[in-house]
Amino acid sequence: MALQKTMSYKGASIQDAYIKVSRFNGNKIHLYFEIDVKSSADASEPVYSMGYTADYNANGSNALTQAYEYLKTLPEFSGATDV
Repeated sequence: MALQKTMSYKGASIQDAYIKVSRFNGNKIHLYFEIDVKSSADASEPVYSMGYTADYNANGSNALTQAYEYLKTLPEFSGATDV
């Protein structure tokens, strides 16, 4: 699971950036995760990484799915597609 969207970083456009949750953990209340933004799915190194915190719903979908669902609520990931 990953997202794809044209992203901007330090003034440069990353066409069809590959956005993948690279690490995550949490507790019964919060989910902590990091994403890697790569120039493509095959790129070995991310262009950049970011960390996020989201509310965790123990009765909801799995933690990884919740992380992606949270990202899609943020303006910078609006319009991202699942890949």
